[in-house]
Amino acid sequence: GPDTPAATCSPTSVPRPEVPADWRVVALPRDMIAPQMEPGDRVDVVAQAEVIALDAVVVSAPTDTEGLVVAVPPAAAASVATSAQTGDVSVVGHG
Repeated sequence: GPDTPAATCSPTSVPRPEVPADWRVVALPRDMIAPQMEPGDRVDVVAQAEVIALDAVVVSAPTDTEGLVVAVPPAAAASVATSAQTGDVSVVGHG
């Protein structure tokens, strides 16, 4: 009927965090060592001892089949994607 909700949430579903407009979503390597994170957490993305994306937003936590997924500003997207492909990438969580 008209009062039926458009979507239902199961206990295992996690809402997608707010990603700033125009930001890009990038998957990081599954085997990357990272601190425990939850969607919505903020991290810095590091490659070759340089911070290449400040305040990236965690979109989804790593699973058995996928790596950490983060949203980054457009200017950082190419660097983050390239570093993810080469495997030279890590993240630093914000305290």
